Amino acid sequence: LGTKAFAAPEIKNRAEVNKVKDGAGTTSASAALTECVADYGMISDAFSVGTTLREILTGVPAEETNVTEYISNKTNPLAQFMTAIFGACASKDDNKRKKQYRYLSAMPKEASNLLRDLTKPNADDRITVRQAQNNDWISKRDDGSNFELPQGDYPSTTGTPINFLKCAGKAK
Repeated sequence: LGTKAFAAPEIKNRAEVNKVKDGAGTTSASAALTECVADYGMISDAFSVGTTLREILTGVPAEETNVTEYISNKTNPLAQFMTAIFGACASKDDNKRKKQYRYLSAMPKEASNLLRDLTKPNADDRITVRQAQNNDWISKRDDGSNFELPQGDYPSTTGTPINFLKCAGKAK
């Protein structure tokens, strides 16, 4: 399984239901998150894919639900000043790259639509990974023509030849 931050709401909700109070009134999880995913479907995986893509494209961690607010807080001059003041006391890695953020409004409309459709909280409203393949941000070339995306399931057993995407070409 993965990190809870990338789990679909229906999986997180099931984990919440499985929490129990002990005799001292302390709440603890009665089961690992892995025990809550036995009945989930591919639509839950679509949420995780969308959350992963969102973090890659925006720089905003998966557990943050409001991209705009998070970026505004991180790029606020006062917050940057405070980080510089208090960060000077901590050990600093000069080789570490500065984190860059990107608002959803600053990316192609097709990409932000894909993220929105993959991360809808209600599983019934969410698109599948197969449907996501048809999103223009994934399937269109710069010249407007379509990539030929493979359809169906491909076997992944030892000795099975690798089916490369035509857009990726063969690794040399």
